[in-house]
Amino acid sequence: MKYYVLMMDIIDSRKFKYDIDKAQIFVKKILNILNKKYKAQIRAEARINAGDEIQVLFKDIRGAFQYYRMFEILIYPIKIRAAIGAGDLYHEEAWNTNEMYGEAYFNARKALELCKNEQIKLLYYEKNRDTHVLNAMLTTRDLLSKRGNSIMTNSVQIIAELICPLVSTKNEFIQKYEFEEISNIFDLKKEVLSILNQKLEKNNKYYSKGTSLESANKYFVINETVYQRFIDVIEPCNVEEARINDEVFLTDCWKHGYNVKIASILSVKRQIVDRAMNYIYFPEKRNYDGAILIAMQNL
Repeated sequence: MKYYVLMMDIIDSRKFKYDIDKAQIFVKKILNILNKKYKAQIRAEARINAGDEIQVLFKDIRGAFQYYRMFEILIYPIKIRAAIGAGDLYHEEAWNTNEMYGEAYFNARKALELCKNEQIKLLYYEKNRDTHVLNAMLTTRDLLSKRGNSIMTNSVQIIAELICPLVSTKNEFIQKYEFEEISNIFDLKKEVLSILNQKLEKNNKYYSKGTSLESANKYFVINETVYQRFIDVIEPCNVEEARINDEVFLTDCWKHGYNVKIASILSVKRQIVDRAMNYIYFPEKRNYDGAILIAMQNL
């Protein structure tokens, strides 16, 4: 029986050297939410080591990848790199946090070091198994993800994943994100942006108006009434169904027409959402993530 360790590392954590408390509150808030949402797939909840490294123990590699997907977009503007390591578990009763330091832990550690050396965001490693194809897909996904680095595109991705989540199986249980949870995350994002922008403005080098507080105050705001209406009727995109419907090429991992719903929740024009999604190739990225989930299912 296998188990999986998802290991995530905050990039450039030194930027928060004097504001580490605010950054950790933000990180812990997201971890607490995701620990509840993915409770069925987790065997040991996330914990933070040395202030900037996070580890979570999973039953299923797809659960680890889904957890990473949500953490990646919720944690913005903080950047992360991650690795998933697999290991064998011989006795069901052996499940406990100590397994973090077993085979899967060391495999994840090895992959994470490679991520750091090669400037890659996510890799998978399992001893004595060919992971070249899956890791080629993960590194290509990294290239697609690099375009989604603005406040507007981040906000659009979050709402898209909440009202139309990508799920691995037909029976995967979906828990909705309460308005207060997302609103609080958006407020914490503004605090983190404030910390980062103060440093960037002082250096006056890589400062971008696209990540300004003015932009955050405009786009990190959701309409509670509209959000409640759509979140109560979640319509997930199921990878298994998409695989059947799209026999040759995966194209069905995003529902058309949801741009209007996202625009309503964010109180912006649909054209703004369309531009954001076109910029980050959002439907293509979702289809690619669906293909990765299919590949993981066959490991």
